[in-house]
Amino acid sequence: MSDLVSAAQGGAKALGLAELARAGIDVPEAIVIPPGEIDVSPEELLARLGGCVAVRSSATVEDQADASFAGQFETRLNVTTPAGLRDAVGECRQSVNSEAVRAYAARHSIPPDAIRMAVIVQRMLKPEVAGVLFTVHPVRGDEDEMLVEMCAGLADDLLAGRVSGIRIAVREGRAVDPTPLLSAERVALLSALGRRIQRLRGMPQDIEWALEGGRLYILQARPVTRLTFTGIDGQWTNADLRDGGVGSEVVMPLTWSLYGDVLNRTLSAFAMDLKLCRVPFEGARLFFGRPYWNLGAVKQLAMRLPGFVEREFDRDLSLTPAYEGDGVRTPLSLRTVARALPVLIAATRMLRRQLADNRALLARRAHTAVTGDLRALDDATLRQRLRRFVAATYRRVEDNYFRTFFCVGLVKQELRPLIEGKAVSYAKLVGGLDNLTHFACAQALWELGNHAGASLEAFLARYGHHSRRELDLRSPRWSEDPAFVTEMATHMAGAPSPAEAHRRQQDQAREERAHARALFPPWRRRSFERKLDRVRTFLWVREEMRDLSIQTYAVLRQLVLEVGRRAAARGTLERADDVFYLTIDEVDDTFARSLAAVVRSRREREALYCNFRPPDEVGRGFRLAPLEPPGQRLTGIAASAGVSTGRVCVVRNLGEAAKLTRGGVLVCAFTDPSWTPLLDLATAVVSESGGMLSHAAVICREYGIPAVLNVRAATQLLQDGQSVRVDGDGGYVDLL
Repeated sequence: MSDLVSAAQGGAKALGLAELARAGIDVPEAIVIPPGEIDVSPEELLARLGGCVAVRSSATVEDQADASFAGQFETRLNVTTPAGLRDAVGECRQSVNSEAVRAYAARHSIPPDAIRMAVIVQRMLKPEVAGVLFTVHPVRGDEDEMLVEMCAGLADDLLAGRVSGIRIAVREGRAVDPTPLLSAERVALLSALGRRIQRLRGMPQDIEWALEGGRLYILQARPVTRLTFTGIDGQWTNADLRDGGVGSEVVMPLTWSLYGDVLNRTLSAFAMDLKLCRVPFEGARLFFGRPYWNLGAVKQLAMRLPGFVEREFDRDLSLTPAYEGDGVRTPLSLRTVARALPVLIAATRMLRRQLADNRALLARRAHTAVTGDLRALDDATLRQRLRRFVAATYRRVEDNYFRTFFCVGLVKQELRPLIEGKAVSYAKLVGGLDNLTHFACAQALWELGNHAGASLEAFLARYGHHSRRELDLRSPRWSEDPAFVTEMATHMAGAPSPAEAHRRQQDQAREERAHARALFPPWRRRSFERKLDRVRTFLWVREEMRDLSIQTYAVLRQLVLEVGRRAAARGTLERADDVFYLTIDEVDDTFARSLAAVVRSRREREALYCNFRPPDEVGRGFRLAPLEPPGQRLTGIAASAGVSTGRVCVVRNLGEAAKLTRGGVLVCAFTDPSWTPLLDLATAVVSESGGMLSHAAVICREYGIPAVLNVRAATQLLQDGQSVRVDGDGGYVDLL
């Protein structure tokens, strides 16, 4: 069985067991009968496997994260005769045709006739204890707590729900409530084995196990498909943290020690500056290796403001409420306005101060660049340069970027009540922004590809700080990867100039502004235009601050990589890129002591969740459940006006950019500024992240292409080549 390399050979269950066997994990001896094969000798199989066998189905489609087919197929235990084995194999094969299986497959958009059934004939174990291990507690959702359910003897009655068995939680390899069925040593062994399997698979596992003769055997391992989060206090979301790559993969300790520190400080400091709270609160936390911000705390503060509607708040973040109706509403009354007056005064002052701070930073953006050859610096000077850059430049830029991001939310809330219910397009009103650096980069790349502009060297000198994942310090910058830039530029040859689309959007914004202005009585027009101008100003500043932020990450990468190279040369790190597994304080210390063991431990922790698609929200009231197959319509946030039809091209990372052809519908998990050139080829954009005023929305509007953002699991629910209609006015995607 260990030579299986595909589900087509022996089904998904057998393939999973073969992978475990190749990794040195004990699985019962077995022989796999491939799909369609009928020429087998039951006598020979029984003789080779000890005379008593278990016969298990192994379909080509089971044990997937979103379609486990749990309990749908047949299993026969304690088979001892050739006739019984022949019948058991036949029953397993026939189970693929049951009404229950066909209905399950139809619900998950799997053609029932495409399912192929292999059969595993396995030595029948006679265990002392058997059960199931969840490597993440499926009810509490606590990644540091496992759940074990077990019973004496075989666990089939337990798994079928016919007996209750014994349930124990396990933390740090120890049972929270010990049981006589498993000794402390066996609990620790089972826990370690579960972690090992999770590292192999890169996601939480549901593992069937059995203990026979003091030896642990694994009968099956598949992804955990359902989680609730009763063990996590509060509510947390990754909304707006997936863009830029910082939350698209397991975040590196170096990145989190910087980014997480800034997010944690600025979120509560911003609330205190607004007079919404008096003491700091925890703003950010990691779950499953990804960053989340404190939704529960922010929502509690926002509820103090007059006019707050919980459903609108959740809709802006694309959350799925667990409550009925509008949820919590804060009425607009003299009492609530009076209570919020200090907040309104503080907000006005803050917006004015934030603009001034940002303009001062942007005027000095050239000072973020590295000057001179870092290799020429001695160790002490290099460390001093890194410390000074983090303290004086990085933290100042990032603090102000986050505060600007929060300010955009404030000014949006000022404008929205004025235009709500009026026949105007919010997206058109905030389109056509002047002199965006991101857009200038796209134009320069287009000129490079169409031989109408500067050289590659000049392009990289100006825009080489970008990368495929802007905020991931591991990702090489364009200046380190010029071949990728050349490939993107070549891909844009013959495409329309982005500048033409931008001019059309500016004309459209002016027309929509005039149209909206005419809908207001004369005495309200000035207020409307002032608030619209403030939204547009903060959107422009935020995009420019994002570019400055990306520059600081490029400089940080150069500095820490030089530290990593020197540490690897002297043996305190095994490889230069191990530096990304250290915190910023540890980087400063890496010349003094070996940190190789720290890095190995963190690489192992990264492996636990590297293939896991985490939930967008965790905490009480949220859950992770298998994706429901799409109907004919997916919904999201209408972010850029227009309607367009085309064929889907799923691009999961910028390395797949060449897949997108002119006129395709770009479907992606996130976008950041480096994705901007792709939009020149797309007829529409569908993204799993982003909102009305996100970077993706801003750039799509500049290109004048429809965009629907925050479409949950779009890259899984939509397939390459599907025909879809993207409605950027209504906020939905129709499958054609």
